Amino acid sequence: MEIPTKKKSYSQKYRKEWEDNPNFKGWLAPVQGTDLKGMCRWCQAEFFAKISDIKKHSESKKHKSKAEIITKQKPFPPFPVDKIKPSSRAEAAMALFIAEHCSVVTVEHLGEMCKKLFSDSKYGHDIHIHRTKCSEIINEVLGPHFKESLRLDICDQKFSLILDESTDISVMKCLGIAIRYFSNSQNKVLSTFLALTPVTKADAKGLAEAIINTLNDNNLKLKNLVGIGTDNASVMTGVNNGLHQILKREHGLPNLVLVRCVCHSLQLAVSHASEKTLPRNIEYIIRETYNWFSLSPKRQDEYRQIYETINCGSQPLKILKMCTTRWLSIFPAVSRILQQWDELKLHFSLCKVKENCYTAELLHAMFEDGSNLLYMTYIQSILGEVQTALKVFESENADPTKLLEALTFLLRSICNRVIYSHADINVLTTTVQENHLNPYATLGYAFEMNARKLNLSEDVTNIVKHRCVAK
Repeated sequence: MEIPTKKKSYSQKYRKEWEDNPNFKGWLAPVQGTDLKGMCRWCQAEFFAKISDIKKHSESKKHKSKAEIITKQKPFPPFPVDKIKPSSRAEAAMALFIAEHCSVVTVEHLGEMCKKLFSDSKYGHDIHIHRTKCSEIINEVLGPHFKESLRLDICDQKFSLILDESTDISVMKCLGIAIRYFSNSQNKVLSTFLALTPVTKADAKGLAEAIINTLNDNNLKLKNLVGIGTDNASVMTGVNNGLHQILKREHGLPNLVLVRCVCHSLQLAVSHASEKTLPRNIEYIIRETYNWFSLSPKRQDEYRQIYETINCGSQPLKILKMCTTRWLSIFPAVSRILQQWDELKLHFSLCKVKENCYTAELLHAMFEDGSNLLYMTYIQSILGEVQTALKVFESENADPTKLLEALTFLLRSICNRVIYSHADINVLTTTVQENHLNPYATLGYAFEMNARKLNLSEDVTNIVKHRCVAK
């Protein structure tokens, strides 16, 4: 007896034109994340993207009962704008303020305060807004309004995106997307927030899919994307399988421009230059000095008493933490320690005896070493110039055309300190050779003054200068 072969099941992809079918219109929709399934908006049920399965669901008892209820409902007539109560306008304004500046919880007190302060006003007395109502106004009224306004302002223009990944407190990966375009309403180039999109896969293809879904949700055309701005992470800028290459190769954007974050590039350059030239104990001093005081109110109080005694009652400023992933954050931390160098040295000299602590003993030895003071002085002066250059194009009214000018001035200023004056070279077009560097260069007023004040031997000072010049 011949056994009948089992009929193979086929895979059908979801087709957008099915939604225009009169029998499916209004309730059929695709399932996000897969093109092999569809869903019913009324029943919240999923099924395979096959005509037979869709028809089977439309004939089910559950769907028919839902359809009967929904089709009998009369649509609400458009609410006339001129009949919106002033109290509702006030509640919307309060919700907008809350969304921009603070937590939704604060609206509980803000609403009651307004009712008491403006009790003589009939409109103020009618304000009734709490957390639930405020959240609904933000999500269902203000959000869609500003989203639609942004879409109409962009219209069919070219635009670029600024991208960065982030992980929230719930350990969920999100992709922050800001959009940059020319606003016809304001007649200038604007950069504004577009979306914070959850990402299931944090690889390049997952990020590309998140970008495309976000653009589709906002009715923006992918073909109008002309550039992306990112940090220097390999998942974003990889030459083979980075996000930029995937958008160019797989999504029909061969002319897509990649703009790397200048601040991040400067951070990597400074970190790489300092990795093998400056001593590691500089970062140790900054990190352990912060850790020494961070979790001990007793140590903070003891140091405050020492500082007030030396400085006639003045309060000490808090020791700052250095971010381990951003080398440029060392600048404010170095500046704060240099301002209190003598006070900190005295504090650790007392602590090493009083607490018999090896960390205090080690930190005191480092503060006693004058070469560390010279290294930190030089770092402060160099990074001070870097911070000044960054402020040129980080300000709100910054002119992007001034970026090259600011970076050129920064490079020339640093090179003038360490290159022989008789070396007639252009640092922008010529590679600086070893014979161009002056190992005994003058490294700034603060450096030279501290070197004289510490009475260090000439050999020690020259070693410090040589390592700083090598940086």
